[in-house]
Amino acid sequence: MPALAARVPIGTFVDHGPTVEEGERPAALFNAYLETRAKAKHLLVRPGDTLPIAGLDVRFVSAAAT
Repeated sequence: MPALAARVPIGTFVDHGPTVEEGERPAALFNAYLETRAKAKHLLVRPGDTLPIAGLDVRFVSAAAT
């Protein structure tokens, strides 16, 4: 994510919260993501939430393996 964010402006990160993966590599990647995410808005989503995009009706049906 840091490499992508360096090339493309990201206004809002949308995710399910803490990583569900285990191990050193996933933890390192998630920590790098958190550092990048801290520079923009963050939207934590749960099943049933909607994404506020004008002209679209987006509803999350699953998040964080739920």
